[in-house]
Amino acid sequence: MVEEKPYQQHVSSAEDIVEKSTCQNHRAVNKANTARLNLRATGIGATACVRHGCFVPHSVVDFYKGEQQKNIDYSICEALAYHSAGLERALVVYDVACQWSVNFLRQVESYDSLSLPSGMDIVPAVGKFHLSAHKPACYPRFSLMFIPGAGHVDGEILETLWAPFNKISPSARAMSLAHRQEVYDDHMRDSNWKNLIGMVKSLCRKYRNACTGLELTEGPFNQLTTSLHETKVMEWTQQALRAEYERGEALDVYAMRLDKS
Repeated sequence: MVEEKPYQQHVSSAEDIVEKSTCQNHRAVNKANTARLNLRATGIGATACVRHGCFVPHSVVDFYKGEQQKNIDYSICEALAYHSAGLERALVVYDVACQWSVNFLRQVESYDSLSLPSGMDIVPAVGKFHLSAHKPACYPRFSLMFIPGAGHVDGEILETLWAPFNKISPSARAMSLAHRQEVYDDHMRDSNWKNLIGMVKSLCRKYRNACTGLELTEGPFNQLTTSLHETKVMEWTQQALRAEYERGEALDVYAMRLDKS
């Protein structure tokens, strides 16, 4: 978990952003400032590697109300600062990235407790399971399918990592703050160790699946390309490159369009 004193200083100094979701009725946004009495912490938030499934050290934070932006901002900034030298882009997958990304960079500029590595570009996305609960406009702009380099990840790694914690959370509720932190840290280290020793086998399996998928799709893709008019293919290629470079509204070229008859 994060170091307690700097985190408490950030939480006390950062403003509570009160806003309604402009997407669907996301509870993480609409109930972010819901207070619960007589609780030292109402939950925890974490950042994990979407590729390898490991908790990022020193990025697990306590919630004191709901899932407030200032809590998530601190967790993500701590994670992006961990062994990130040389990385020019960071893919941040979050259930409500369409709402979180609106204020994130402004928050980083406003508080000394938040910082990003110099020159790092943040690419927000929504996990494939949660994306189905968003507005149709969010699909092209925040889908992992349209982010080069994202690969075929589902972006829901934390859902699988939280599952074992359901067994220990009832016991952790009554622990002292220090004891609770030690228990969570021990279980997260154990989870990271298990992922580490199984990583070679997992990556080899994924590589074989990727090679098989390439063999199955490359032929039909080339046949489809040759069957289309060359001008149309060039137009689509330019649109895809523009969407990759500019993102935002440029990604709307991937939105589903229905022509009315």
